[in-house]
Amino acid sequence: SVAERAGLGFAGKNGFIINEELGTWRYLGVMLVSIPFKPDDPVIDSRGDCYICVDRCPTGALVGNGQLHSQKCISFLTQTKGYLKDEYRYKIGNRLYGCDTCQQLCPRNRGINTEHDDIILEPEVLKPRLVPLLKMSNKEFKNTYGHLAGAWRGKKPIQRNAIVALA
Repeated sequence: SVAERAGLGFAGKNGFIINEELGTWRYLGVMLVSIPFKPDDPVIDSRGDCYICVDRCPTGALVGNGQLHSQKCISFLTQTKGYLKDEYRYKIGNRLYGCDTCQQLCPRNRGINTEHDDIILEPEVLKPRLVPLLKMSNKEFKNTYGHLAGAWRGKKPIQRNAIVALA
């Protein structure tokens, strides 16, 4: 990947770029510049024989060697609109948006501080009460969650996931 060639880390079996200092907890972005510069040396792949993320993925979406069956991934499923197949409802559990199981289990993330002073969320945003969430208007949803990454999908998928969590 471009991130590997740029020396940002190596691809883990979950497909995330693993950086020795930051683990997998980060967002990757691109900046186009007209200034020539020498990229960092690529990081040596040191995944070893660890398959924790592959073995423990709730839906079996990780197939190893960094490959992902995206339409089985809970992060994908919680963002889709419309009907969820029965086989995935139980596996989604109480997740309203996304899934970080593979990152939470990754030994490369042990001891990594994932909290940032710039991002402090209120308890109602982190773990919303589900019944009031189901009754929320579009305006209330935008006012409460509009500043979060997951709000781009709108309230319908989140409300559907709340119904699954309550079932």
